[in-house]
Amino acid sequence: MITKSTLANAKAFFCWDAIENLSIQLVPVQEAVAYFYPPRINKKSIILFYDTDEEDMENSLFLLFHEAGHARQWEHFANAKKENEFSQKMNLDMGDEKIHFEQEAWDRGKNLFINFLKSQNFPSTELVDKFETFAEQSMETYRG
Repeated sequence: MITKSTLANAKAFFCWDAIENLSIQLVPVQEAVAYFYPPRINKKSIILFYDTDEEDMENSLFLLFHEAGHARQWEHFANAKKENEFSQKMNLDMGDEKIHFEQEAWDRGKNLFINFLKSQNFPSTELVDKFETFAEQSMETYRG
């Protein structure tokens, strides 16, 4: 089971070890949702709204890593001076281009997730499988 303290550990992992100039806010709400905000004044932000009634924070953790995948994408687009292209893709509703963009974020997030699990000495195989299943389910929402 993933606890709130694991979310806090993931936040520390991102902000201290994984992604430069990243701000993360963990906000308790009734339903888990997350967003990535491209940098403003050289600071990238992720806000994760997590369900306070849930005992297991697994889905919230997966969403956090997905949004961190978008942060990695942003770095790639920014280095290529293609920030507008990133914004355009981020704002797509559905279709093949959106699916590819979101899949890339899930893939980048998965790599970060595996590194996080290793750093926390979590048994990773089962959680990575659950992460992949959650990502696949999420990707279905972009098919028209």
